[in-house]
Amino acid sequence: DAFAQIAQSITYHEPRIPIVSNLTGQLSTDPLSTVSLSHWQYWVRHVREAVRFADGVTTLHEQGINVLLEIGPKPTLLGMAGQVLDKLAQSQADSHPLMLPSLRDGQADWQQLLTSLGELYSNGVTIDWAGFDRDYPRAKVALPTYPFQRQRYWVDTDNAPGQQGGQPNAQGINTFADWLQQADVTTLSQRITSRAKLSADDGQLVTKVLESLAAEHRAEQQAAQLEQLFYTVDWKAASIDPPSSASEAQGQWLILADNGGVGAALAQALTTLGAQVHCVDATTPYAEVVAWLEARATAATDALPLRGVVNLWPLQQTEEANATDTADASATLHHLQQSTLDAVLKLLQTLATSFRAPAPALWVVTRNTQLVRSTTLTVDAVWQA
Repeated sequence: DAFAQIAQSITYHEPRIPIVSNLTGQLSTDPLSTVSLSHWQYWVRHVREAVRFADGVTTLHEQGINVLLEIGPKPTLLGMAGQVLDKLAQSQADSHPLMLPSLRDGQADWQQLLTSLGELYSNGVTIDWAGFDRDYPRAKVALPTYPFQRQRYWVDTDNAPGQQGGQPNAQGINTFADWLQQADVTTLSQRITSRAKLSADDGQLVTKVLESLAAEHRAEQQAAQLEQLFYTVDWKAASIDPPSSASEAQGQWLILADNGGVGAALAQALTTLGAQVHCVDATTPYAEVVAWLEARATAATDALPLRGVVNLWPLQQTEEANATDTADASATLHHLQQSTLDAVLKLLQTLATSFRAPAPALWVVTRNTQLVRSTTLTVDAVWQA
């Protein structure tokens, strides 16, 4: 017939993997088998004759196959195979093999494939992960064997083409609610209903939602305005507790001292507690301060650790600024910036790069930058604030 003619025109080869024949229910490589999958007559008989599905499942069971994966749009054959295996289990006290579908109705195709793949992997089946990840831009990264190696493990990727971004605007958070408050909610609802092709009932629901959002936004605005009327900054006095033990102060300390006596008093207090204090005044070149810190960072392990750095130089700059004529204040601003703000930045950089974590603490002491009493605050220098 027509099918036989087509079958004869096709070139066949012996299968490379074992196949159970639906004609015999036996392995195609069985010496007793009288059919060959590489002959066109086999496929003609395959169309005409009965399918010996139960015999094929029995053969798989006898071969010790413990995983069955159905390739198809729905797990129809797994149910039939389960019935055959139930009978075999009753007669031979055997357990069912693992039976998995490739696809299933009501389940996303990719999700079902991944679920079955996970079941196969958890049951000891070797997975070709290189082939699985072939179509994805993934890369292996060697991670540390302990969690404290302090190294970054970002996956380096090629730079993506730049995209034009919008201007940052904190007020943009309330833009949608502001539009609702300013616009005609009914007209807006009609436009949404028309463009989205919603039904009349859905359109009424949109109107109610928009009205509710606008009302909630108005209530939040009114509450925020009312809250601002009763808001004030309140500082509460706190007692200064002395160190619980001298061990908290022991170690080395660097004090960038002022000439008003605060640094000297602090050095005396720390020395009394058993600390080693190194004081430098505001005339000391900053390069010497950096050199001293770097020497402490590379000191022998048995040396006393550097516990902290106290920067009192802003107090010195306040006194100099107050003594400066107002007309000369702008001329000294650059110098004061270098000796205060720049100095603090350099201290932080030196401590962060020269010392192992945790780095020594840094305290920066200023004067009259915060109001802690009810009296009016007069800032000594604008750069203090």
